[in-house]
Amino acid sequence: MSTNILTPAGNVFRKDTVTFVHIYDVLTHIGFTDYDADEILYDIGRNVTWGDAAYTLIGNNFALHLIQEAAVESDFRPETIAERFWEVVEKNTYINLENDG
Repeated sequence: MSTNILTPAGNVFRKDTVTFVHIYDVLTHIGFTDYDADEILYDIGRNVTWGDAAYTLIGNNFALHLIQEAAVESDFRPETIAERFWEVVEKNTYINLENDG
């Protein structure tokens, strides 16, 4: 969500607020075991540029694609993964790849 902020000096700045869910929560909801989730996270990590920020956010469609690609050898069909993914990820929600704590 974007809002404009007017400073006392008359400058206008745009402030963006985003929502996100943690990738591990999404993978758990889909039904992956801890082992499978770790393997998927490893594969996803090879496709993302990492920095030193508190959050590494990726778009939800990109995240879904990476999960489906990494889970090719799992028991889950891509359609099942997508259905369960969208149960917990909303349209404008990002996916946080960082650990929760």
